[in-house]
Amino acid sequence: MSTGVAPPTTAYSPPPGPRRMTTEELLALPDDGVERWLINGELREKPMTVRHRFHSSVMVCVSTVLKNWRDQQPEPRGVVYCGEAGVRLHRNPDTTVGVDVTYVPPKCGDRSDRRIDNRRGCTVSGCGDLVPQRHTGRDQ
Repeated sequence: MSTGVAPPTTAYSPPPGPRRMTTEELLALPDDGVERWLINGELREKPMTVRHRFHSSVMVCVSTVLKNWRDQQPEPRGVVYCGEAGVRLHRNPDTTVGVDVTYVPPKCGDRSDRRIDNRRGCTVSGCGDLVPQRHTGRDQ
């Protein structure tokens, strides 16, 4: 005989996904010739790209244009970084990438929000308003 009450059900819990990595954990990895970055907390790796003179020339040109522009701006001014600057674009989950050239405006927090790690270079937290990056099929 039915009482008209449905039996209790258990809620579905999807299996746990891959563990998310933080920027701090990324920076603790060895500097072993592997290019690493985080996209939504997921570690991405590839062999280190060999830079060449044309790449270096473009970095100098873009950096110079940005620095000259920055120098014409009123105080407070942002900062131009060059040469595989680490930029954390998002937190929880972290998205942290190495970029060739970036401009970080002063509105992205005070200097205490920008942590310099002497062993691994510069990591800028907050935002990079301009992060030019060329991608080819080989770079991805």
